[in-house]
Amino acid sequence: MLRIGVTGLMASGKSTVARRFEERGAIRIDGDALGWEALRIPAVRDRIAGAFGPEAIAGDGAVDRVRLGAVVFADRAAMARLDAIVQPPLL
Repeated sequence: MLRIGVTGLMASGKSTVARRFEERGAIRIDGDALGWEALRIPAVRDRIAGAFGPEAIAGDGAVDRVRLGAVVFADRAAMARLDAIVQPPLL
């Protein structure tokens, strides 16, 4: 089975290309959607709170992506910690 990954910067046409593949019968797996789902897993949220503090969790109990992003995009070690938490459920 042929597998094709579509990557690129924001607004570069990834969704358009993926739709074109779907129109031709391809199965689409949306990595962003899978990442959002991983952040909803209670054990993942708990580990994120443990690694980055309670401020990484919003008042509604969801991961505060804006606050967490501010931390991990400024610190490679923090990004590696987050990847170690979020990646295993995605595999």
